Amino acid sequence: KMSAAWTIAPVGLAPLVRARRVASRGAAAAARARPSSSGESPSGGLFLGRPADGTFGASVRRAATTEETRSPWTDPAPPPSSAWEPARSDWQPPWVRRALLGTAVVVAAVAYIAAVSVHYTEAMAADVMDVNEPSIMNLKLKPRTQEVILETKAEHINEDFSHEDLVGAIYTEGDLRGSDFSGSDLRAAIFSRAVMPGVNLEGSDMSNSFLDYVVLRGSNMRGVIAREANFVRSDLGDCDVTDADFTEAVIDRYQAIGLCDTASGTNSFTGVDTRDSLGCERLKRYEGFNKENSKVAVSKGSGTWGGAAN
Repeated sequence: KMSAAWTIAPVGLAPLVRARRVASRGAAAAARARPSSSGESPSGGLFLGRPADGTFGASVRRAATTEETRSPWTDPAPPPSSAWEPARSDWQPPWVRRALLGTAVVVAAVAYIAAVSVHYTEAMAADVMDVNEPSIMNLKLKPRTQEVILETKAEHINEDFSHEDLVGAIYTEGDLRGSDFSGSDLRAAIFSRAVMPGVNLEGSDMSNSFLDYVVLRGSNMRGVIAREANFVRSDLGDCDVTDADFTEAVIDRYQAIGLCDTASGTNSFTGVDTRDSLGCERLKRYEGFNKENSKVAVSKGSGTWGGAAN
């Protein structure tokens, strides 16, 4: 009868096989972690057999340890959850995963900082004038005899510096009254605190030069290019700035207003209108609170001191 049953209905074993597979997948790792009731560690999967107490059945034990407590030095990688799942070859201890993640974050941060630095350097290089390049004014200059020109507190009254290559020259606190700098390359030159009224700067390139705290009253600045030059606290009274270009130059407000009174023309090399470069349209003189200059009526008893009698 038993043989007939197995022969007639072999499909009856299929549910049992499927149940065994499902149970083995969930209990495989747990069965390996703890010893069985016989004191021996099972080899894995679902343990079917006769335990030491004489009963039949399945012995399933849950693991007391987890992957986080596994020793990365002595314990192997976690076993597969079932016989049909291949062993994990990419398993890494927790400290290795954290180290790899930290390294990736550091590398990404360094790459970002490097990219920003390169972009900033390129942007700054594009804005900074290259004094090694010739002036856009095509100046005809004399050969330069000194690599470094340092004339601090020097006295050069009514001397001829015309058509000289004075790029980066230093004349701080010098006495240069009445000297001729016409047609010279004065880019990035330093004249801070120099005394130089009545000098001739016509047709010179003064881009990025330092003329702060300088007396330039009555000087000839016709056709100069003074882009991004520094004129802070300088005296520019009565200067002729016809056809000059002061784009982005730093000039005190009241000095710029004085220059706008006579400013006119357009620079032939840059095409910039002189008045536009000075911002004359937005500069206005302070007219005070009494624009019509009318008399203020004061009646008896008014004001702090009582006013005057009518």
